[in-house]
Amino acid sequence: MNFAEKLLHLRKREGLSQEDLAAHLEVSRQAVSRWEMGTALPDAPNLLRISKRFGVTVDFLLNDSEPEPPDAAEDQISRYTKQKQQAAVLLLVGMQSLACLCGLIGRFIQSELMVWIGLTLNLVGVIAFEAGFLAYFGTRAVQDSRGLFYRISVWFFAYSPVHMAVTALWRLYPRPHLAFLEWGSALTVYLLICVFTSVRLTAPSPKKDEKESPPVNHAEG
Repeated sequence: MNFAEKLLHLRKREGLSQEDLAAHLEVSRQAVSRWEMGTALPDAPNLLRISKRFGVTVDFLLNDSEPEPPDAAEDQISRYTKQKQQAAVLLLVGMQSLACLCGLIGRFIQSELMVWIGLTLNLVGVIAFEAGFLAYFGTRAVQDSRGLFYRISVWFFAYSPVHMAVTALWRLYPRPHLAFLEWGSALTVYLLICVFTSVRLTAPSPKKDEKESPPVNHAEG
């Protein structure tokens, strides 16, 4: 296998598009396309980035006598990539838990500012997941990790907006009522949303037929 074939193989194995890889390497999609067509080679810094991204050596990439990585090596690389994805998910979930803590503290001390800080951190965590995973790990990683991230995050994220919405609705109620009713109804709605979301995201989604993805054209990458 030459460099072009190896790069194409590694990219497809990771589920990355040419745009995904180009964004990670900070080059144009056309550059990746030329590399995979064999009409150009990346410079030394990009070779190093490619080797680190896919967990292979530069020597493997450039040495045409080196065959395709054995299955054991591929499994090890795949496990390493999944470990990085799981670590990133846990880090972002940690941000969501911090956001939840800010919201709870804000409600305890009756500080709207703390509540809004918590909601902002929640939003930042979601954006970081969607944008960060797409840029670094690619489209497939986002799809594979999205269920895990949102199943956990919904328990941290949902309470503050649910409580705010339910409280606003109770304020429209014309008669006096117990504060317990506000708290109880908010908790009930929160639990229903969390359980429904968790069950929904846990249910296996039908896999797309591989035929839906058109075969790779070397002229286009």
